[in-house]
Amino acid sequence: MELGQITGQKAIITRAKKSIANFKIRKGMPIGCAVTLRGDHMYEFLDRLCNVVLPRAARLPWVAAEFLRRRAGITHWD
Repeated sequence: MELGQITGQKAIITRAKKSIANFKIRKGMPIGCAVTLRGDHMYEFLDRLCNVVLPRAARLPWVAAEFLRRRAGITHWD
């Protein structure tokens, strides 16, 4: 899993607690993942996210770079 590679910890898969028909989600379906980060691990993850992941994502054609500039306040890419 990519989240585990970025954080260096095993990610836990989160599952739906109840069904939601409008989103075609059923109870027990995997809907996300979570990792608990504390202390230095948290800051290392934030550093990797800001300096590696977001600049690469902004170059992808389906990610609106304008959204990242306006909403996330990210204006400079190295």
